[in-house]
Amino acid sequence: MNRGYDSEKMQRFVRETLKAISIRPPRSWKGTEHVWGKYRKEMTWKFDVTRY
Repeated sequence: MNRGYDSEKMQRFVRETLKAISIRPPRSWKGTEHVWGKYRKEMTWKFDVTRY
C-alpha cells in the first residue's frame, strides 16, 4: 500500500471530510502497539475481510 494513503492525516480526511469508511488490510505485525493514530488503529483491530 502506498504510504501516503495509509497516513493518519489521509484517514482523518476520508472519515471526517468525506464521511466515508476506509477499509484496508492490517500490516503484517500483530496488535496495534506499532500503529499510530486513532483511525489507523481502528482499521487494524476492526478489519472486516468480507467488506474488503
